[in-house]
Amino acid sequence: MGIYKFNASGEVSIFRLTTHKKELIETRSNSILPLMKDVVARLLGNFAIGRVDTVKVYRATLLLASVPIVEYIHPELNKAQYNVVFDEGSFNGSFDELGLFSSNMGQVSKLSGLTGSKLSTEKLLITWTISIL
Repeated sequence: MGIYKFNASGEVSIFRLTTHKKELIETRSNSILPLMKDVVARLLGNFAIGRVDTVKVYRATLLLASVPIVEYIHPELNKAQYNVVFDEGSFNGSFDELGLFSSNMGQVSKLSGLTGSKLSTEKLLITWTISIL
């Protein structure tokens, strides 16, 4: 039996959705928090308690909105992609941080230092990809 080192990376893409178009605002790498190891171990053991299920948006550490993950896909063997939509009524104004959460265990990934904004007539699509290396 060998020892396997756990390495993970993340990438977040933010899209502005309006009635007639989908515009890429930003794509950035993000931090994978130490809790991700425990989430992966629980999922390997078939424990639903570790399921990643929510994305939250913040401005200066103030929670603006929290939405459930609407779509999960498995684009490659070592990747999981989570998609969420913040609709027109979810929040308005600027934001500077996004967080990926397991509602039962806590935050597993985050992206800070953003300078995004959302109008009341727009939706934001967040595509969060986690790669196990």
